[in-house]
Amino acid sequence: MRQRTCALMLAAGIFGALMPQQISADTPAPPTRSAADLMHDETITGEVIADGVLCPQFRTDTGEDISIEALPAGVPDLKPGDRLRLSGQFIRVSRCMQGRGFVVSQIDTPPLFEDE
Repeated sequence: MRQRTCALMLAAGIFGALMPQQISADTPAPPTRSAADLMHDETITGEVIADGVLCPQFRTDTGEDISIEALPAGVPDLKPGDRLRLSGQFIRVSRCMQGRGFVVSQIDTPPLFEDE
């Protein structure tokens, strides 16, 4: 009898934990994030190392090989050895099949950033 009571209490506790929480007028709203917070660009520097299977491959100055997932319109073809500073975002799912994908929003070439 004692085991059955413990099992019922355990099941009730698990079931209660899985139930959605009731929201009332007194429940504080969760914090919100602006679109700017969600779309924060990162800047990386390095050089193009190869064409890759589907996307150009880029080695950062920290040694990580990444795939350049998308380029802004009007960017000339990239060649191995091109040194670049890329601004954009890493993405979770890449079609490139090699390393993390990086969607580029801006590209700078050496004369624009080597003096910094």
